[in-house]
Amino acid sequence: MAKKVAKVKSMEEPLWDTANKLRGSVELSEYKHVVLSLIFLKYVTDRFTERYNQRMNDVLFIDLLQQGVLNLFKELGYGIE
Repeated sequence: MAKKVAKVKSMEEPLWDTANKLRGSVELSEYKHVVLSLIFLKYVTDRFTERYNQRMNDVLFIDLLQQGVLNLFKELGYGIE
């Protein structure tokens, strides 16, 4: 068991060292803004992807989207028959 703890500790040290290098000159107290922004971006991306997949599975939405694209092309003068 002691070997596992030592192994985990040895993996943690390089990760923290790398994180500190990537952080660069940003103060530790300001770094939270960077991290929270990345977490928020991940959350928004996940929700958007989930919603997009739900909408793409909706046959009515796809039909309306295709019809809207066809109407747009007709208005712009691109003939799609």
